[in-house]
Amino acid sequence: MINGWVRAGGVLWVAMLWVLAFPANAQDIPELNIEAECREADDIFDTDLFDSCMKYQQSLHQQLRDGWDEIDPAILDHCVSGIERENFNSYELLLGCIEIGQESRSK
Repeated sequence: MINGWVRAGGVLWVAMLWVLAFPANAQDIPELNIEAECREADDIFDTDLFDSCMKYQQSLHQQLRDGWDEIDPAILDHCVSGIERENFNSYELLLGCIEIGQESRSK
């Protein structure tokens, strides 16, 4: 339930990033501070989400790693620069931005 809510909220942020982000040089998967992101989520919901959040973010990092070389470099530049500029520490947001970019390019 919480993951679905976070994902829905994340999609809104990603859409904003997609509109606002500027190109940069993204060569590698950024190392995001997912620990801080998960601690914040744990505090906001006043529950023990930290471990599940860390596992979720780590699984998304691995998913990105597995397909990183096949993603259009322009989409990577766009999304990574937005994530870094806005100081977002979520692979969910990064992956969502990439998915939106790929969908918009395929239309």
